[in-house]
Amino acid sequence: MTTDIFLARLKSFIEGEDLFEPHQLVILAVSGGRDSMLLAWAFSKLGYNFQIAHCNFQLRGEESTLDEELVRNTAHNYGVKFHLKHFNTDDFARANHISTQMAARELRYAWFEEIRILEQNAMIGLAQHAGDLSETILINLIRGTGIAGMHGILARREFLIRPMLFLNRDEIDILIAQNTIQYREDASNNSTNYLRNKLRIKVMPVLREINPSIEQTFIENASRMASVERLYQQQISTIKSELLQDLPDGSIQISIEKLVTLKADARFVLYEILKFYGFTDAVTVQIIAGMRNQSGKIFHSLSHTVLNNRAYLLLEKQIQEIPGFNNSPDFKRSFKVQYPASLLKTYPSDYKIAYFDASFASMPLEMRNWQEGDFFYPLGLKHKKKLSDFFTDNKVALTEKRRIPIVLHKGEIIWIVGYRIDERFKVTTKTSKILKLTYLGKLSPPI
Repeated sequence: MTTDIFLARLKSFIEGEDLFEPHQLVILAVSGGRDSMLLAWAFSKLGYNFQIAHCNFQLRGEESTLDEELVRNTAHNYGVKFHLKHFNTDDFARANHISTQMAARELRYAWFEEIRILEQNAMIGLAQHAGDLSETILINLIRGTGIAGMHGILARREFLIRPMLFLNRDEIDILIAQNTIQYREDASNNSTNYLRNKLRIKVMPVLREINPSIEQTFIENASRMASVERLYQQQISTIKSELLQDLPDGSIQISIEKLVTLKADARFVLYEILKFYGFTDAVTVQIIAGMRNQSGKIFHSLSHTVLNNRAYLLLEKQIQEIPGFNNSPDFKRSFKVQYPASLLKTYPSDYKIAYFDASFASMPLEMRNWQEGDFFYPLGLKHKKKLSDFFTDNKVALTEKRRIPIVLHKGEIIWIVGYRIDERFKVTTKTSKILKLTYLGKLSPPI
């Protein structure tokens, strides 16, 4: 491929894929390697409006410094703005219990987004090419994937663009040599300790023997699968409108009956719904398996829960435990604490008020929500009862029981707010000091 043909193809690809407007600013992510250095050179030749951003992950000592110097000089030679960020990548990886590669990825994309906003919604240009696309699809296939994984990386995804996806690695090498473009080689690229490198070094040459145009084949297949995914998502949207119901409290109700009618497709439809809330395919399989016989079971992602509520799956944000002790701002906002001189013979009917023997239920008091295994001694009973059984007996909805405040003294439940106090803490004729608690928060009255 000659330089003129490459530049013409690059321009045609950018226009054909509608990657950015003619005068729109593009921030090029330039590492100093051959791919990104070629992209920066090409943008300069074509006269595009661009800037250069370089991440120094401080992982390779002097080598990282030399990479930075090369990219800085390149930006200066092209007369474009240079963005630079140093990262403590190893520290970030350890703190977040992730691999160094994953840490570098998260750090750089978060920084790219900062620059994009700073530069008034510029595009972010990445130098990934056909080889990267092929390797990504292979990795997805090895690890297991859906339709999106079958098309791998896209030429454009929101503000991320990849103008060189049409180009293979051999063509890049030829263009680098033809135009004497300076670059730096990262020695880790030759290590087969990483899956991507192992595929590039050991697997792709074998596939190329079978099909000399293997990268082009991957590109064409990826294009077809991208079209399939678009049609698939349209159908998923139609099904979602039939399955889902938004509730006033912000939660989402999913009809189990309608899911069951989808038969084998139920798993994939449910995953398409839940993946945006952090649920994995493995958890989706568990939910599907227990839809008929695990009423009351709760499944968790980092941010949300799914509750099997007999006829429906209820998707909602994680309900955090109510924090705080009696002298914390949270407790003071939730309860009014009083010590009446005497107890009225007629108890107030307000379900938000409770009286206790202060010699047993003294400060500090703790407040939280129901937890699995909780028990107490309901007023009038001499034996303990599981709180889950108490809720069942009182017909408390599964969704409601996790919202009911519970007051404890030294780890012992003294009050299920709105429902029942504990027998052990009740006021008797021997009570010398009374504790009155009034719950100030919102609470539905017991049925």
